[in-house]
Amino acid sequence: MYKLVVSGFDGTLLDDDLAISVSTVLTIDEIRRKNCKFVVATGREISFVKEYIKDVNFIDYIIALNGSYIYDVLKDQLIFDQGMKKMAIRKVIKQYEKQDVKIYLCTDHSKCLWNVKNEETEDIVIRDLNDFLKNNKVYKIEIHSKTLKRGKEILKELKSGQFVFNLNLHKYDDKDYLVEITNENVSKYTATMFIAKRENIKKQEIVAYGDYYNDLELVKKVGCGIAVDNAIRELKLISKKTTLSNSLKGVEKSLKQIFLSDVKY
Repeated sequence: MYKLVVSGFDGTLLDDDLAISVSTVLTIDEIRRKNCKFVVATGREISFVKEYIKDVNFIDYIIALNGSYIYDVLKDQLIFDQGMKKMAIRKVIKQYEKQDVKIYLCTDHSKCLWNVKNEETEDIVIRDLNDFLKNNKVYKIEIHSKTLKRGKEILKELKSGQFVFNLNLHKYDDKDYLVEITNENVSKYTATMFIAKRENIKKQEIVAYGDYYNDLELVKKVGCGIAVDNAIRELKLISKKTTLSNSLKGVEKSLKQIFLSDVKY
């Protein structure tokens, strides 16, 4: 029997309007009452996920910033965090600040923009890097480019650079491709195993849902990795099962099949 469920957030648990249905929340609550822990794993900051549980909580743990930050919801407690080295942050900024990209430094609750040259923006803007790093812990860097080709080039450049990072390439839209940079030894998978050890749960007792590159390791290595139908091809190839898309409540349907019916995976 599975004892831990881990789900991606954007593109997996949330629909295309970034909403989650009441029926999905009720389904998650039902499996939690069967002594199964439910975890959200996302590349976003923890504050984004917290907005969804401020009225009704349905989550036991939040894995934020691609595994760099783990939060115990029920105890309202940070249980793991690993920020990036200041030297590495400065190196990345120096390498890309004069290029046609946008650089964001992500703290636990905010995503802050560097490299703005007299542009109007609604983002929080970093004016003094030394002061910012002195007062904030950075868990993830995002480099946004306008083309997929440039995103892949940045990915290649960082892989061959001085520092070793955990890297993911994402697509926001046709003019926004971003490379996510975190410490090499953190990921959604390592964070999941940290929680599993804390809860005395074996790897084969874990179900994981995902849709994109930062879910690949997690979906591949746990007991039952499941891709939503809108997932990238690479994830579908290594997943054990597929379910409906995020917009058709694929996670909810799969949870009902696994935990609430006589038909087991």
